Amino acid sequence: MPDAAGAGAGAPDALVETAERLTRLRDEQGAAGDLGCAVFQDLARFEAQREDARDDAGPSRDDAGPSIGDAAPPIGDDCGSSATLVRCLEGRSGLFVPVREPGYPCAWRLWLVPRATTAKVVEAGRYEEFDLSFTTAFSLDDVERDGEQELLLGRRSEHPEGMGGHTELRFVRMNGATISTPFDEMRDVDRDGLVDGILLLDAEHDGARCHEGAELDPWIPPVGLGAVALVAHRLPDGSFTFSDDVAARLRQDTCRPPLDPLSAVDSLGIIQEAELARRLVCSFADDVPVTQLERALATRCSVAFRAPDDCKARRPGVCAFREGLEEALRRLSQLPPWLARPPRAPGDAGAGPPAPDAGTLRP
Repeated sequence: MPDAAGAGAGAPDALVETAERLTRLRDEQGAAGDLGCAVFQDLARFEAQREDARDDAGPSRDDAGPSIGDAAPPIGDDCGSSATLVRCLEGRSGLFVPVREPGYPCAWRLWLVPRATTAKVVEAGRYEEFDLSFTTAFSLDDVERDGEQELLLGRRSEHPEGMGGHTELRFVRMNGATISTPFDEMRDVDRDGLVDGILLLDAEHDGARCHEGAELDPWIPPVGLGAVALVAHRLPDGSFTFSDDVAARLRQDTCRPPLDPLSAVDSLGIIQEAELARRLVCSFADDVPVTQLERALATRCSVAFRAPDDCKARRPGVCAFREGLEEALRRLSQLPPWLARPPRAPGDAGAGPPAPDAGTLRP
């Protein structure tokens, strides 16, 4: 997840020096019971001591070392709005401290500073803030509900030629270990104080396959079907659900009836793939197993796409986005470890109808 281009940048001795400075500040202020982000934000006194220890000429400001913490924002207003997210955060067991990378206008490293003086300060990756690589989330969350807060770190990367992008959300523990999430966004949608998980499930196909003579052109962007958004509601125990009343309310516009049959066809028998995608995603949220949805998709999209025959008018049974829809279902199949399915007794208020089984869900 650290930016690949700069993951190895920075001389080892500079990293050692930064670790030593952070450790020294931590140990001095921690012993006084006054360890907080302010320790790392205001370095004027520390820099003066460091300059006094050098020869009489002293270092120039360009040689004064990295700036630490939230002394502006840490990487400056000129690095875009994403830079304002990146700031020192105080957790129960330690601090998450962004340190600006010297010599680079919008680069920084994440440092983990445990409160316990017996624990090592850990460097946890180098990142940049510009239009092709930037931070989307930077906040504390006790994802494991064990009393230890982790850093929720979201990063977005874009292709320089507009050929797509990638979002990754991880929780970073104070020891440097990470927990990858399956979500595209995480924010408090229902304003209950807990971040919810948002999936943006899109399907794409190769944009060049219907362009004559362009089959080998790498700069034709993929064609997207359009994302279906689905919110997994966060529960007090830290898990996520599509099954409670809040989750059902959050998706009521997207998942309006009908969902069965699985896909809609027009008067000529041509599959309406955007509607197919919506019904697939919403059926999953209604507890239909992914394996069942995969079988239904294979039944409906039973004819392989063929260029140029299917470029202007698809034949019945052809799904131009079949591979993308299969990938969306694969992503959904990875969600169960994050989900809770609270049982609802028959007759309970808010209990929904039973999910269709293999005999009732029609492709």
